[in-house]
Amino acid sequence: MRRKVSIGTGRLSVRALLAVLGLTFALQIAWNYRTERHFGAAFPTIYSVLYLPRGTLLDLISMGFRQTLADVIYLWSIQFYGSYENPIRYQYIHKIYTLIAELDPLYRDPYRLAGLICVYEERRLYDCALPILDLGLRNNPDAWEIAVDAGYYSWYQARDYKKAYEYFDKASRIPGAPPWTISWKARLKGEMGRLEDALALWRYVAETAPDSFTGRVAQSHIHDLQLWIQAQEIQRWVDRFYQRYGFIPRDLTALRQIGYTGPLTDPEGRPFRYNPAMARVEPHPDSLIFQSHLFRQRVW
Repeated sequence: MRRKVSIGTGRLSVRALLAVLGLTFALQIAWNYRTERHFGAAFPTIYSVLYLPRGTLLDLISMGFRQTLADVIYLWSIQFYGSYENPIRYQYIHKIYTLIAELDPLYRDPYRLAGLICVYEERRLYDCALPILDLGLRNNPDAWEIAVDAGYYSWYQARDYKKAYEYFDKASRIPGAPPWTISWKARLKGEMGRLEDALALWRYVAETAPDSFTGRVAQSHIHDLQLWIQAQEIQRWVDRFYQRYGFIPRDLTALRQIGYTGPLTDPEGRPFRYNPAMARVEPHPDSLIFQSHLFRQRVW
């Protein structure tokens, strides 16, 4: 998607546009022919990407039709990256899409396609996808979609919850961003172990839910987080028991001896799970709506 801008270019005829495109195409063919004659053996046709000139030259060649030339290069890039027999196509992702950004910085689709190629084809997040997406955000600070892409890729490929949260936080603050960007922030806070922060965010989602489904999902997360927070509280009392007596309690009822008065069961009466060998307390799995969420270690 490209944000519409008002550019006073005057009345430009179709013939002028075709002439510019024809001249650009002719120059490209001439340059390819010259290069092939001199370096054909060393640079076969799969290296055509090397023929792309610098952005300053492309700007000159465009003769004012920067967006049109950006479209042409973008369409060519799709074909280029669709040629899977090309062994060097991934080496020039940054070059190609930076050129497009120089010609038309408000053209959002190329940033997003480049991020997609980097992550799903090259498996390169930090040195490929994120620099291009960051460039797109700098040029389009209102593009919440680009921030969401960067956040999702940070979570999907690297499980970098902190960086993913930063991108979703940025996306959620952009006017027009969908409410579910806040839900992602809440989930990522939970993934980072910041359960109180996650609970506060899910409560906000529940209070501002645009539909009943979102509200029910938020309430389910609130239910689970409250159980996890209670399990953490019991865990702290287990640690206090050990500090006082020098050994781990054999069951959670022993915590009453040192003053714990809180519940040892969930609201439905299921006991919190306790593994004395690991001194680990968790909600009972049947108590949780999202059973796999936050279960980092299987110690049972």
